[in-house]
Amino acid sequence: MNQLPLILIVDDDPIHCEGFEDLLAFRGFATATANSGAQALEKLETLHPDVLLLDVMMPGMDGFTLCRRIRQNPCWQHLPIILITALNDKEDLLRGLMAGADEFLNKPVDTNELLVRILSMLRIKQQHDSLQAALQLRRDMANMIVHDIRNPLNAIMLHSSLLASAQLPETKVTDSACAILDLARHVETFLNDLLLAAKMEHGVLVPDLKQVDLQQIVADQVKYLDIKLRASNLTLQLDVPEQPYPLFLDTHLFTRAVDNLMTNAIKYSPNRGNITLAVCYPRQQEARGAAFTLSVLDEGPGVPDIEQRRIFEKFEVLQPTWGNGRAIGLGLAFCKMVADFHQGEISVNNRQPQGAHFSISFWKG
Repeated sequence: MNQLPLILIVDDDPIHCEGFEDLLAFRGFATATANSGAQALEKLETLHPDVLLLDVMMPGMDGFTLCRRIRQNPCWQHLPIILITALNDKEDLLRGLMAGADEFLNKPVDTNELLVRILSMLRIKQQHDSLQAALQLRRDMANMIVHDIRNPLNAIMLHSSLLASAQLPETKVTDSACAILDLARHVETFLNDLLLAAKMEHGVLVPDLKQVDLQQIVADQVKYLDIKLRASNLTLQLDVPEQPYPLFLDTHLFTRAVDNLMTNAIKYSPNRGNITLAVCYPRQQEARGAAFTLSVLDEGPGVPDIEQRRIFEKFEVLQPTWGNGRAIGLGLAFCKMVADFHQGEISVNNRQPQGAHFSISFWKG
């Protein structure tokens, strides 16, 4: 649910504060008040308002001084500030601009002008917040890409150096070669996911829906992941019944989603743990219902409830306190995009006593 824009009213006159509160509340804004500059600074830290409505003439710390104090804090340099003043001298207006104010209103305040100025400030703040979010997203994605590519490349270089030095016993040469191949595939997979996700984001990826054999797709993917499963001493249990009716999917995208769900389960599973990959078909083929649901269950630490609401967000980079502490990165966000691409859905729930249960459902057309 979207929160109402919060306007912090700073004025030492309680009658003025009450009047502004009534007006703004009637027009759909949330409000808070402070009766001094010191109290305003305290409330800024806890309330995080969207606009500051600030009276100039106050005892102690006046509006100009408070404005300068606010602008000295990097966290509040872009907070919209509207000064309300009875001063009309150009020097006073210049003083307000130098202190960091964005807009001015003269007393007595015109109601319509006040609302227009507030809406204008809110639009500017929204644009600034969106830009900051985009910049942070770019930084997070860059960090994620570097992290997810650097680790396998370092391992590839290590194994390659061992092979080149001829110091490995003959029995280990094949293992190193397989490790290099697996790590190179990991990098290739990550880059492919990144490119496909970008295409889906921009609506330039055309679905290639074909009739598929779900049992064969799962079997091929399990064979591909066998090295990872054996390296972690994990047991995979399959429950994939025979397909009861034709299914149409983009095979490449669906395979990538299965791979990401399985890779996530492997990453968070304990040594010698069990992973289950199951496919469920509805008992009766209803006109509108799930064509099938694919589930991946692990015995890892699970996903905290607060993270379950964010874990599939597009390119959301989490720093979990569970598992091995790595960021989730692109994989699960990509799975959600594949589900959305097929008009399906994806979810996660925790198992008892431990573990995570990821499900991705595809609907009949």
